[in-house]
Amino acid sequence: MSKTTVGAASIAVTFLLTVASTVAPGIPEEHRMKAFVATLILLALACAWWVWAKFFSRQSTPPVSAPKENVYAANVSGNVAAAGRDVHQTIYQAPPFVTASPQAPQRAEFFYNPERSKITFRFGHVPAFDKTCAIVDLLLHFDNRGNGPAYNLAADIHGCWIHDEPPRAVRIDRIEPTLDKILQGDGRSLNFAFSRPAGTSQPDGTGFLTLNTRKDILVVLIEITFTQTAGSEDVCKNDPIWLTWTPQRHTDIVSTTHSDVAIARPAIDRIRQGGIDRTEREPQSVFVALDELKEMEHEGQKMLDRMFLHGDFPTLPELGDFLSRTLAAARQKVFAPRVTAKEIGKFQKEWDETELLQQKAMLYDAGFLKDDSPDSNKLGTVDLLYSRVQRLKELIAFIEDDSATPPAS
Repeated sequence: MSKTTVGAASIAVTFLLTVASTVAPGIPEEHRMKAFVATLILLALACAWWVWAKFFSRQSTPPVSAPKENVYAANVSGNVAAAGRDVHQTIYQAPPFVTASPQAPQRAEFFYNPERSKITFRFGHVPAFDKTCAIVDLLLHFDNRGNGPAYNLAADIHGCWIHDEPPRAVRIDRIEPTLDKILQGDGRSLNFAFSRPAGTSQPDGTGFLTLNTRKDILVVLIEITFTQTAGSEDVCKNDPIWLTWTPQRHTDIVSTTHSDVAIARPAIDRIRQGGIDRTEREPQSVFVALDELKEMEHEGQKMLDRMFLHGDFPTLPELGDFLSRTLAAARQKVFAPRVTAKEIGKFQKEWDETELLQQKAMLYDAGFLKDDSPDSNKLGTVDLLYSRVQRLKELIAFIEDDSATPPAS
């Protein structure tokens, strides 16, 4: 109990005694005055004690040990020891999503999320290669971990078989812009596929189907673009996302090493940033021109894959654009005098009729063409697209090998 409390209690008790000395019965009158004076003195002493305890006494507070405590502080990490006390405070890192200050720019930023992605692997016949291939279907999810929304999300997807000689780059797909809004913390999945000719476990072509675990490695470059408002024409570019697929982990895709990026980037840049003007075919390096022909061959193969695997036929405008671009590429001046009017004439002809019938029979068997409702446009699309892709392969082989001549067909 504190001294001020004792003093206040003493005042109360002596005050009651003082009052009692004057009115209480049973006290002889000759002693009542003496009792009153004595209690009055005690009351004065109690008041003096209280005043001294309240204003003049220095009270000491017993030491109190400070408990350990957890302190949360944004964007701080470390251990702090309070000087002169045995107190240890642990400061934790802030959560991944932090509300931006009013001065910070509001911008989306997309990152690959493997836990919400799915990759399937199978072997199947791919008409574009005219052989059995490994077919990899990818549904990759990307989270918006930025501090702003994204609109009109699109993506260009390229790949490079880094252990081919030389490394061979391909354009895998183009994801057209979507119209929805992608908020912070939300995400979108991109669906695309690629194929690779399969080998066998035995040199003589027997055994089970397989891929070369050291050679058949694909580095994938995903370039996402978006706008910050629904009606904006200012396109924002996401940081490039590099991923690697290997046969050893055929249902997974992992981050790419710096050394693999160094191999893949020049090959991808050559087909992505070639700057070829498709309306004016001026002389250019034969290597760049050949790369363009090969890129168009792969583009046509992808259209055939979609047609034979999913029944997705290109529209007539898409087919017409492809035929026009491939013819213009084949007629470039850089190929003269190797490629003459004779080769260009053959380039525009349809492929072997028997083989074309076999391809259409496969589409009938798959249910993509039906006897009871013939579609002349689809039949013509098969003939024109398949023929042009085969002619591209033929022309590329003819240009690359001086001793080769296109087979008669």
